[in-house]
Amino acid sequence: MRKKLFLALIALTACCGYGCAEDEGGATCTDGERRCYGEHSQVCKDGAYTTEKCTMGCDAVSGKCNTSPATPEICDDGKFQCADGKLEKCVSNAWVKQEECPADRCDATAGKCNTDNPPADKCTNDTFKCENEKLYKCENESWNAGTACPAAKCNADTGV
Repeated sequence: MRKKLFLALIALTACCGYGCAEDEGGATCTDGERRCYGEHSQVCKDGAYTTEKCTMGCDAVSGKCNTSPATPEICDDGKFQCADGKLEKCVSNAWVKQEECPADRCDATAGKCNTDNPPADKCTNDTFKCENEKLYKCENESWNAGTACPAAKCNADTGV
C-alpha cells in the first residue's frame, strides 16, 4: 500500500512540474501572456508559464527578452538634485545643470537656489546677522525668517 501511495505521489509531482495551471506564485495565466521573471522572460502556454532565458535582461513592459543591453535608469525626469553647488534637473535620464547656487543655498526640494532664507545652520541664540538686505535673529539655535533691512542700514552688532 505504501509503495502505491509513493508512486502516485511521484506521478502527481512529475505532472505538476510540466504543465500545471499555476506558476510558482500560484497564479493562473492566459495563453500568450508574457511577463518577466527576474532577468528572464516567461510566456504562458497551456495555462502555465515557461521560462525563456534572456542574455540581455527582460523588458518589463513587453515581457520579452531585450535585444540590446538595457539602459540603467539614472534619474526620474523632472526631479532636481544639488551637486557641488549646482542645481541640476533630470532631463531624458540625464542630470542637466540649471544654475550655480551660492554656498549652501541649493534647494533640490524646491528646485531652485534659495536666496530667501539663510542656510539652516546652527547659530548662537540672540545673535544677529545681515544678509540679502534682511536682518536675521538667532532663535532656538536657528535663524528666523528675517525682516527687511536695507544693506546700508543693517547692523548685526546692535540688531537694528
